[in-house]
Amino acid sequence: MQNYHHQNQMNVDQQQQQQHHQQPQPQPYYYMNQENGSNLDIKKEIIDNYPGIDQIDKHLQGNHHYQHQPHNGHHQQHQHQHQHQHQHPHQHPHQHGHGHQHQNQHHQQMHHQQTHHHHHHDNSVSHLANSDSIEESTSSSSSNLMAGNSSSSNQSPRITSPSNNNNNNNNNIQTVPTTSTINQPYEIPEILLVPGDRPPFITSLADNILSIILGKAHKDDPTSVIYTNICCVCRQWRRISLERLTSYVYQLPADKVITNLFSNFANNIYPNLNSLQLKVSTPTLFDVSSFVRLLMTKNTTITTLELSQNGIGNKAAHCIGECLNINSTITHLNLSFNSIGNEGAEEISKALQANQKLVNLDLSQNCIGLKGSKALGTALQNTQFLTTINLSKNRFGAKGIDFIIESIGKNTSITSIDFSKNDLNEKSSQHLSSSIKKHPCLSSLNLCDTKLSSDSMKILSEGISSSQTMSYLDLSRNEFGYKGLKPLASALASSHSITYLDLTGNSIGDKGAILLADALQQNNSIRDLSLAFNNIGMTGAISIGSALKVNQSLEILDLSLNAEIGQGFSSIAEGLCYNKKIKKLSMGTTGLGPQGAKFLGDALRYNSSITDLQLRGNEIGDEGCKAISEAFKQNNSVTELNLSGNGITNEGAKALSESIFYNSSLTYIQLNHNNINPQGVQLMRETLAINFIVTQDSYFFPPTSTTTVSGLYIYRNNSHSRNNSDSNSILRIIV
Repeated sequence: MQNYHHQNQMNVDQQQQQQHHQQPQPQPYYYMNQENGSNLDIKKEIIDNYPGIDQIDKHLQGNHHYQHQPHNGHHQQHQHQHQHQHQHPHQHPHQHGHGHQHQNQHHQQMHHQQTHHHHHHDNSVSHLANSDSIEESTSSSSSNLMAGNSSSSNQSPRITSPSNNNNNNNNNIQTVPTTSTINQPYEIPEILLVPGDRPPFITSLADNILSIILGKAHKDDPTSVIYTNICCVCRQWRRISLERLTSYVYQLPADKVITNLFSNFANNIYPNLNSLQLKVSTPTLFDVSSFVRLLMTKNTTITTLELSQNGIGNKAAHCIGECLNINSTITHLNLSFNSIGNEGAEEISKALQANQKLVNLDLSQNCIGLKGSKALGTALQNTQFLTTINLSKNRFGAKGIDFIIESIGKNTSITSIDFSKNDLNEKSSQHLSSSIKKHPCLSSLNLCDTKLSSDSMKILSEGISSSQTMSYLDLSRNEFGYKGLKPLASALASSHSITYLDLTGNSIGDKGAILLADALQQNNSIRDLSLAFNNIGMTGAISIGSALKVNQSLEILDLSLNAEIGQGFSSIAEGLCYNKKIKKLSMGTTGLGPQGAKFLGDALRYNSSITDLQLRGNEIGDEGCKAISEAFKQNNSVTELNLSGNGITNEGAKALSESIFYNSSLTYIQLNHNNINPQGVQLMRETLAINFIVTQDSYFFPPTSTTTVSGLYIYRNNSHSRNNSDSNSILRIIV
């Protein structure tokens, strides 16, 4: 083995001497093609600014700097020799830099071979290895995307991958050193790594991640040198870019010149591209007519077209209307926040009567007035294909809104309509109630912030009670109070179709809560109910608790921002002991205090259905935190816990950390905005490290602030987890 390393080191030295004067200084985040010496410059910002970051698994979000850990003694020995060579006192300064780079590259190639061998039983890995084996002969680094200088931002946390070795000692704390304490010129961005210990393969990348990388790589020009270099390194890139690009966000160029990439979109070069969003850097008037005309007249694959917040105006809307007359592929069209006005609404309305494919249309925030509302009303009477329409926040006026509502009563295809932020008077409510009764398939109605009065609610409730298809009803932010809720509660008691009900911000008070609780004891269809910000106090909470004992349909309950509930939570906690359906409970800012937390702790010992528990801003303190922590030694259903803003100190944080040893379900805990100092974070790490592998990272959040957020990542192992099926789960704690 020593001879092997000695010979290997001599080969590295020869490579240094041969390539020192040939290779240019590598740039950060490049992809090296050794055959022609070209660099692919994919910068870190591409990953950091990825708009779909929330689609990535939570434990991978923001963690772009994954560090490989040693897997065996040979690996560690090789790393030790590598570091020893790096510190040689007689090495030339220039040779020092390049030598370190090539050793790292060689080291990663060896790791690739070892890991690939380690996973030869994995069918997916075997498939990927077979598909990439030809390309590896062209470039030995075709499966690694490496970084130049370790100068990444501290805005995102970093995760250290646990070693595969068994950890039988207590020295399990693993931290990722910051750039100020480590001099390691290469890092592998985690976003290009799949979970596990092997290097990435092109075909294993998620589709949404791949889309953004490919789009940025060829810089809107698939014939560019960079794109060509990608294909030279790995032929899979070409196939993937064509076959797996399914959605794309296209930044409209300031000079309004159609690029090669956009031409390829229009000419169906990407056969699986079905969703395209066009964006401008600033939402001012931007004529997209040339882009839209080319796309809508030639492309036959895109079904979803997003044009929101582009300020396209009525001229482009006229062009879109003309194209809709002949387009036979687009089913979802978003034109929100574009100021198309009455003229634009008229053109779109004409197209709706001829188009037979469009099923979802968003015209919210478009300054549409009376004239445009009449055109839309006529279109809604005649279309038999449109199912969803969003008309939120326009300028219809009383007459305009009445015309549209009457047209809905004559329509037989609309299933979902959004009237939010448009004023509805009693006359409009009468028309709407009548339309709800007549309509054969209306299932979703959004009336948020429409200034509904108690008299309007009385009229609407008649239509709601008659509907057999209404399942989604949003009546939030109308402040119709107890009088408005009374007829609605009667309608809900007999309803068997409504599954979602949002009553946030209606000031129903305790009287309204009592009426609604009585309705819940009879209703068995509502699964998602929001009563946030409704001035509900102790009396109302007691009635809701009694309803929870009986109701067996409710799965999501939001009672947050009802600060007077306080001790009334004891009844809710008692109801939770009997309820077997509730999955998410939101009690943020409800005045629980330490005593309420104790009631909740008792309930969690019996309840096995709650998975998401939101307790932000209740000032439960260390006493309450300890009570909940004790409950988690028995409860194994809750996966997400929010205890932010509760006055918890180091003592409470330590108690919570100790309870994790007995719990196998928690995956995410929020403890930010408490009184836990750096010493408390250290205490949590030490407590958790007794039984688990722990990594930690700190970053600024928001990025422009000086507020430091710490992230602890706990890797549960087989020997300590009581539930072996969850033994490899990762618990993330934000402090």
